Amino acid sequence: MGAAWSFLTLEESARQYVGNEGYADRLDSHYVFDSTVANHGRVARGDLAVLRDGKLVLGVGWIDAVDVSATQKTRRRCPECGRTGFKQRRNLRPVFKCSPCGAEFDEPVAELIDVQQFRANYARTFTPVDGVVTVADIDPAYLGRAVQHAIRELDMDRLRPLLAETTIRGSAFWAPDGRVRPCMPGGFAERVGRYRIGQQSFREQLLRKFGAVCAFTGPQHPAALDAAHLYRYSETPEHDTSAGLLLRRDLHSLFDRWLIAVDPGQWCIRVSPALLAFTDVAGLDGLPLQVRADLRPHPNHLTAHFALARTGW
Repeated sequence: MGAAWSFLTLEESARQYVGNEGYADRLDSHYVFDSTVANHGRVARGDLAVLRDGKLVLGVGWIDAVDVSATQKTRRRCPECGRTGFKQRRNLRPVFKCSPCGAEFDEPVAELIDVQQFRANYARTFTPVDGVVTVADIDPAYLGRAVQHAIRELDMDRLRPLLAETTIRGSAFWAPDGRVRPCMPGGFAERVGRYRIGQQSFREQLLRKFGAVCAFTGPQHPAALDAAHLYRYSETPEHDTSAGLLLRRDLHSLFDRWLIAVDPGQWCIRVSPALLAFTDVAGLDGLPLQVRADLRPHPNHLTAHFALARTGW
């Protein structure tokens, strides 16, 4: 079994230091870094990628390949001390402030440098972490104290018990050779498409808010729960935890198809007549929402969905 690596991945709005332009990561597929990053040359095929942001562990995946290419990048420096550890200040002038020397400035010094770019691919086995696992929870597994590094090595033996019960595949994820092989021939094809940035963080915030509880059926294993938006995310692509619920995955699918809804006047579940022949779902009709009164979303978040559902019934 290979090594284990903690990969720090941040959305653009969460980046503190702006000495570089960031990397084209995709949480559920690949992690991009270059030869200016510590430990860049040690990540290899067969290693374990542990994806995290500043607070939470987001998912894990076995690295199938590390692609390397030559490219150039723009690196920006403080005009006073020449370091890259400066921050951008919003609604303040000068725009930037350097943490090492304290200088304030509007324009950093930019330079174009040659680098090797690495892309660690783990899409085949990537799985989100179920429940809430914080960065502090895995701290005992780190082999070094260089907390400023985006790529940090982890002790596999210490890490396994910390994460083994939080992966959807459970113990099967931790195969002796570090590989999860498909049962029949398969593979992947590249395609262009959109995916929801921040969806995993949104789910983890809802798990902290509600616990591992489906709003329709009550307590469930976290692996069975999806984070459901109570509005059309395609029209409002922002994650609002005050307008979200945790739903069992099959019920989330029915909710998104307006076959099951919530009556915001009675705070009860309503099931489409088309589903009444299916006793396990039909039995939910009229039952109260399994959410504490003080945690309920505002009725306005449910009114439009309920109206659309009833129109099709």
